[in-house]
Amino acid sequence: MNHTLHFETDAPLTAQSDADTALLFAASADADALAQTPGPLAVVDALRFTELFEMQVGDAPTALDFAVEMTSGPDPIAAVQARMQELLSQGRTALLCGEDRRLTARTRTGNLLALWGKVGRAEIDERALFSQPHTILAGVRAATAELAQSVPPTASILTANAMNLRPEALLDLLSREAAPVYLSIDIDVLSPGAAQWGRSLEPGGLSWYQLIQTIDAVFAGPGVLAAEIVGVAGVPPRSAAALYCAQLLLRMVGLQARRKHHAT
Repeated sequence: MNHTLHFETDAPLTAQSDADTALLFAASADADALAQTPGPLAVVDALRFTELFEMQVGDAPTALDFAVEMTSGPDPIAAVQARMQELLSQGRTALLCGEDRRLTARTRTGNLLALWGKVGRAEIDERALFSQPHTILAGVRAATAELAQSVPPTASILTANAMNLRPEALLDLLSREAAPVYLSIDIDVLSPGAAQWGRSLEPGGLSWYQLIQTIDAVFAGPGVLAAEIVGVAGVPPRSAAALYCAQLLLRMVGLQARRKHHAT
């Protein structure tokens, strides 16, 4: 269902069925629990308190053409998957938000760029990462030996440390992508100090500015077919992590709008 956001300092943002970009939230809780429930609904709530300043991508949130849609029920991921495919068939953009990487495993399409801080659950992670023609896994600071041994030749892995030492390394990989990618961002790619959230306590990871510079480079380079933010299952309402996720979503809305404007 569509949802109308009311920003703190702006007029309501009316969800339009023909909006150029749709933010799709796969939540197991009912939308009536907005602002009280951890996870995707906490990110929806945080959107209302997030501003997108002109110095970043050119507009405030209410000036951007996007709609917010939330799915619930026994299999919200299936509903998001169907809606994403519908949007893509119409030449529109889908930005997804889900509790964990099951969303990636079931919705990814085309070449995958995964910005994930940790990789350990082989039954989900490997299916999401290695079932596409090409995968770039970047920002990793912790991984299991099982995963390292199962990397196919079609995958490229760039650790967070490598990105710190050689920032242009990801640009080199992106330059080889001929088509827009499916962008997956797990919030645990941020360092614990940057995320201000206790889910990922291993030291290391990307800073906030490294992450947004990386996202900017993806949109400026091969472009994005669809994008998602995952790993938000325990993100508390009105928390820094929820605001970061909301800011990333709005930034991607703005970047996609700017890219399409320049293409016309």
